Amino acid sequence: LLALLSPAHAQTLPPPTNIRLNPITGVATWNAVSGATLYRVHVELPGPLNTYRLAFTNSLDLNEAAFCCIVGVSYRFRVQTRNNSGDGSFSSWISFTYGVGPPVVESAPRERTPTPVPLPIPTQDHSQLPAGAEVDSDSIWISMREVSGAAIGDPSVRAAAMSAIDIWAPLELQAEVCFAGDGSLLLLDAAYSPRALVWMDSYRRADGKACAQLDRNGTVVLMPSQPPATPAPQATATPNPHLIAENPDEATTLADCTVSARYVLNFRERPAGRIMSVYLGATPAIARTDNWFQVEYLGETGWISAHYVTTEGDCD
Repeated sequence: LLALLSPAHAQTLPPPTNIRLNPITGVATWNAVSGATLYRVHVELPGPLNTYRLAFTNSLDLNEAAFCCIVGVSYRFRVQTRNNSGDGSFSSWISFTYGVGPPVVESAPRERTPTPVPLPIPTQDHSQLPAGAEVDSDSIWISMREVSGAAIGDPSVRAAAMSAIDIWAPLELQAEVCFAGDGSLLLLDAAYSPRALVWMDSYRRADGKACAQLDRNGTVVLMPSQPPATPAPQATATPNPHLIAENPDEATTLADCTVSARYVLNFRERPAGRIMSVYLGATPAIARTDNWFQVEYLGETGWISAHYVTTEGDCD
């Protein structure tokens, strides 16, 4: 019995070798020892408190040990090999500071220089419209295509539909939609799911086409009923509250203001005026009204809505 408890007998199994520790992840690994069936990992914390964890493999995540590991605190650990008879030995202590990575090199701040983002100017594509149909809009950033009955979700509309056009624009949409032939126009409003059915104020144009004014995204469907003989174009929804035609001569001049747009905006000739192209990016603002900023963009001077941009500097 004394022989079994003697220090000499306790050293019959060698300590583990090639012990490695990743101080960022807290994972320790070592080479297995032939004949060892149990490892005891000792983690020593600052002060009198020690923790002990058993491991049956040749690695251990020290984060799992109690009270370990707080970033920036110094610890040390060692590994003991044992077999079922109790024979074994300790490795040397390995000290480490958990979670301290390489030093962070701070670079000098750079001045922010807004750079306009050049975008290809799209053109309206009418090639995918039904025969004789028209979509007339000042906005060139507008998509339109004929859709078949399979794209119309409501069975009653699908059964009666004579023709249909899906129309979409990213921000503002104002357009006249016309179909060849007789009928009334029904809008499948894309603002709702499932799409809401909105009867549009249809009218017959001088050339005999059935038309209506559109101011939102959706699918316009030609249905078999007669429109009024007298044109009476009206908006099908509440107009955009920000589309206000202000006087550019009353704008306030700006000297230190940058405006940024994360989404595509209409680039207009004047406040609420004709759409010249599209705007995206960050540029200095020249002037502003209550609802609009004047900017120079890709060699042109125009106006963008103040309600869809973020500002930096003195922009009031």
